[in-house]
Amino acid sequence: MLDSPVLDTAFGLIFVFYAIALVCAGAVELIATRMKKRSKYLLRGIRDLLEDIEFEALSLTPKALAGEAGAERSMYARVLGAVDRGSDLTLSVEKVMNHGLVQPYKQTTPSGAVRANPSYLPASTFAKVVVDLLGGSAPAVSTRRLQLAIEGLDDRQSQLREALDALIRSSGRQVETFIASLEHWFDAQMDRVSGSYKRWAKRWVIAVAAVVVCVGGVDSIAIARTLYAEDTVRTAIVQAAEGTKLCPADADAATCAASARTAVEDAGLPLGWPKAPWEYRGMDLFLKFAGLLISVGAAALGAPFWYKLLDRVGSLRNAGNRPPSSTQPAAT
Repeated sequence: MLDSPVLDTAFGLIFVFYAIALVCAGAVELIATRMKKRSKYLLRGIRDLLEDIEFEALSLTPKALAGEAGAERSMYARVLGAVDRGSDLTLSVEKVMNHGLVQPYKQTTPSGAVRANPSYLPASTFAKVVVDLLGGSAPAVSTRRLQLAIEGLDDRQSQLREALDALIRSSGRQVETFIASLEHWFDAQMDRVSGSYKRWAKRWVIAVAAVVVCVGGVDSIAIARTLYAEDTVRTAIVQAAEGTKLCPADADAATCAASARTAVEDAGLPLGWPKAPWEYRGMDLFLKFAGLLISVGAAALGAPFWYKLLDRVGSLRNAGNRPPSSTQPAAT
């Protein structure tokens, strides 16, 4: 059994980094929810599949057209319940998002009013909506009718027409195969959208981590010193790391963040500012700044990274594998 103060200190410090990353991820998830970022990224992904015709069809105001962010907000607001005024030979975000098959995925108030666009849309639903808008519900619709509808799409959607024509030809002109191709096409686009969202979340994790670490005085160097020097604190944090499931599979990001914060605060770690920031001088100032910077960098790596490392180090200590637990916040 490998059990030493050095290894236990490393094990405890990894657990602290894992907890900090969970706290930051929970904060970013809250920000994303308030800003409706998942819904907006979904709309952006569908818009990119159907080209940029929507910005013309939505009759955006000059103020909204001043920037992409304004256009995105206007598009998001209009598809909540707008009636599409576009041509019958166009496929637009409005038509897709106002389709009856999409309505159940929207968030509504108790009175039934639409409150927010969906943050997720199954590929099968998107494919069925596209087929329905082109020519009718499968399997009643014929491939000939779909082909004619695709050929009749507005010239401003030439790229979409080419993409759909390629999909229907590659499907052997079988409706069910065409629908499956649409699903794969949509999933590939959502993978790209997911990557964009994760990059957005990563930037926010760094910003949130800087605030959390500086306000909370989470000094990695001071924490490591305390863990190595004080047996009681080290034992408490190791026990917490071995036996605490900070983020169960059925927990949301806010619950995981609250659990992580409680675990760190209850361990007796040196958090906070023992003296005012401007009172630090010389080497103390350097070490404090370095400790805070390490904490920010650790949080930016994300909770999944630290969870995996925690599992490996726990196995090295011969403490047994941690139970498969957590579905980490996407933002991490």
